[in-house]
Amino acid sequence: MHKYLLVFLLFFIITAAWPLPSYAVLGARLYSLGGTLAALDDDGNALFLNPAGTHSQSGGEIAWIKFAGSGNLDFSGKYSLGMDKLGTITVGWIHNPAYKDWAVSYGTRAVKPLALGASVKFIEAAADPDSNGMGFDAGFIFYLSEYFSMGLMIKDISGTKIYSGDTLMETRNQRFYAGLSFIPSDNTRYYIDFPDGIKGFEDVSFGAESALSPGSYFRVGYDRQWVLGAGIVVLRRFHIDYSYNSRAGKNIYSVTIKF
Repeated sequence: MHKYLLVFLLFFIITAAWPLPSYAVLGARLYSLGGTLAALDDDGNALFLNPAGTHSQSGGEIAWIKFAGSGNLDFSGKYSLGMDKLGTITVGWIHNPAYKDWAVSYGTRAVKPLALGASVKFIEAAADPDSNGMGFDAGFIFYLSEYFSMGLMIKDISGTKIYSGDTLMETRNQRFYAGLSFIPSDNTRYYIDFPDGIKGFEDVSFGAESALSPGSYFRVGYDRQWVLGAGIVVLRRFHIDYSYNSRAGKNIYSVTIKF
C-alpha cells in the first residue's frame, strides 16, 4: 500500500505543475449517466460531487480523459484513506479548461442510514496562477432501504469567490442538488437528479447502468440530451469507459487505474 501511495504522490507533484487544459473532468462514466451525482457513492468523483459519497471509499485512482477530435488529454487523481469508524479522508485534483481544482474531503457513515460529508477546495486559474479562490461543499446521503437512497448536496456554500490580487474575477453561486438512486441488484443501477431552480422535466437528469456480463457495462443517461456509454473492467484495476454525449457532439474516452 505504501508504494502505491508513493506513486500517487509523485504523480500528483509532477502533473499538478503541468498547464493541462481539461474539459471532461468527470470522465466518461459520469457523462454516460447524464451527470447524475447527488446520490452517487461508488465513484471516485464523489470528492468533487457529493463528499458524503466518499465515506465508503478506500485506495486511490488516476484517470486520463480524452475527447475525440481534441488534442487535450486531461488528468485527475484521488486518494481515500479509510479510518474505519472514524470516517474517510480523501484528497485529489482535477483540471478543467479554465481552472485547476484541488480538494480535501471528509466522509463518514454517522449512523447506519446516514452518510455525511464536507470538502474544501482550492481553485487556481490555469492561465493566471494569481487568480485563485477557496470554496466549500457539503452533503448527505440517506439510505432509505437496501435498494433506495436519497442524496442532497450544497455546492459552493455562501458562494465561492475567485480573485486576482484584489480584483474579483468570478463568483460561483451556491447551488443545491437533490437526487435518488435505486439499486435493485449488483448488476443494475438507476439515478435521478433534481437541481435547484428546476422549472420543468427538461431540468431533470437521470441515468441507468446495467452489467452485461462480469466486468462489462452498458449505460444510458439524459441531461437535456440523450447520452450512451459503455465500460469494461480489466484485472479489477483498469476501468475503460466510453461515452457519446449528443449535446457535446463528441466521443469521450477515459481510462482509470485504481490502486
